[in-house]
Amino acid sequence: MADMYMSKRKDILYLAGIILLCFIAGAFGSLFTYRSLATWYKQLYKPPFQPPNWVFAPVWTFLYLSMAVSFWLVWKKRNVENIKSLTVLFFIQVILNALWTPLFFGWHQVFPAFLLLLVLTILVGAYALHSWKVSKPASLLFLPYWLWLCFASYLNFTIWLGNK
Repeated sequence: MADMYMSKRKDILYLAGIILLCFIAGAFGSLFTYRSLATWYKQLYKPPFQPPNWVFAPVWTFLYLSMAVSFWLVWKKRNVENIKSLTVLFFIQVILNALWTPLFFGWHQVFPAFLLLLVLTILVGAYALHSWKVSKPASLLFLPYWLWLCFASYLNFTIWLGNK
């Protein structure tokens, strides 16, 4: 009984740690956003279907939570053969996710940010596909993130195109 309690406690602590990691990545990016939204970004041409700025915080909150829960579900089945590749994919995509915002908003590198988004979209898609074999819910939790990245790629590309 004590072992089961410790195992559940360890699972919950690990989930909390992964959630914290995802939100730290998001918080890092947000350090570069605030000033740019009021100045540089405000003056850019924006494509049709550009959501209002207030949409991004709730969407990313949901996406960071779903990313964390997805990886947690994969981690719980850590004895499967492709866990190492899934772990590497997960952590690389978290790093790339955190780097996009400074690249786009901080340094105003719109086209390199678009290229980074393409790589990120491919990695997230690969994670979703490979995690399907381990945990279908984990894979499905990455689908909204992948769809959002596809949409973000469209936005990023059209901002670059419209502001060359």
